[in-house]
Amino acid sequence: MVVWASGKDRVVTGRPLHTSFKLSAGGDFLALSAPDGGVQSVFKPGYPVQRAGVAFGLLPGMVPRVGYLPRPTPGQTNSPANAQPMDALGAPVHEPLDVDAGGTLPVSVLARPAGAAAGGPKAWWRRNFEAESEATLRDDGREGDAVGGDGRWTTRIPLPGSRPGDLVRWRFAMPDGQGGTWRWPLQGEGRPGTASLGTVLSAGAVTSALPVVHCFVEPARLGSMDSDVGAPACVFHGGEFYDDVRIQVRGNPTAGFEKKSHRVEFPADHPFLPPHGGGRVRATSFMAEWGDPTYLRQHLSFWLMTRAGAAASFHEPVRLQLNGAFYQLAMHSLPLGEDVLERAGLDPRGALYKAVGYVVPGGDGSGVRVVAIEEAA
Repeated sequence: MVVWASGKDRVVTGRPLHTSFKLSAGGDFLALSAPDGGVQSVFKPGYPVQRAGVAFGLLPGMVPRVGYLPRPTPGQTNSPANAQPMDALGAPVHEPLDVDAGGTLPVSVLARPAGAAAGGPKAWWRRNFEAESEATLRDDGREGDAVGGDGRWTTRIPLPGSRPGDLVRWRFAMPDGQGGTWRWPLQGEGRPGTASLGTVLSAGAVTSALPVVHCFVEPARLGSMDSDVGAPACVFHGGEFYDDVRIQVRGNPTAGFEKKSHRVEFPADHPFLPPHGGGRVRATSFMAEWGDPTYLRQHLSFWLMTRAGAAASFHEPVRLQLNGAFYQLAMHSLPLGEDVLERAGLDPRGALYKAVGYVVPGGDGSGVRVVAIEEAA
């Protein structure tokens, strides 16, 4: 039996079953009980953080008996050959959080090696878009490791020649003792998802009265980010690093402007936390406002709608950095969709419409039409 934890609360014979609640990607208590109230199965005190495209469940014949399943096996028994125990790798840390260019970056991870012969964890790291380098972690109380034998493995990433604004990314890997590899961050086999942890060196060196958002796109893909094709990207803001991000041009007539506006999509397991409050969002926009040098027209429109009690996005200025350099003064707002409805306290699955087209002065309005963005399922 398959039950979708969607929050749609549907119990119709012969149709997919949906719960009245959703599961939190950040981990939560979950139990399966019988009609008489007896508990049949329970994740207590709760299941851990979940990753997009990676299943989590019971692992027959393994200790601990629960873990991650990066390879999907629908309709089959969970197999230890396709499993990463919950405590194999996790709880990564880098200290200090604000890292200066030119120094070293200590990174660590909790690890339980599969055995002495299998070997301990390693870190793979890169600066900006250079090739990856390998670093061996240690748990012997030496060379940056705080306490030997405590299960926290540490290494120092050397950063000579680095500059303020550089991006540093890293990931952890460890042999599973069966010819495979355990990884952190977890990533589903053949699926997109967060592949790296990261930070920006000397991020505080960029001073501004506005919130600063750092965006990184491989130089060869910069042209794609200014088109509907889009490009993979990384984002750093408020001390948080976001991987597996996608950026593409936003707008129809404005797409031809000299300065582009962009839509940015974040992964399901790590939504973006805007600097303007209101909770995390899956999609956001950075508007160039090239057609309005005052940066006021849309800002005042959204302000007025909010004051009138209408469901409207924020529309606030930010400083946007691209690959370590100033890119543009942008107005940060939300594209119309579930995030706007949910932030306004409305049903995110409700119907949403917008007007598109051109308004011709003195015309009859025939160039404008109303289209549905999303309809209730």
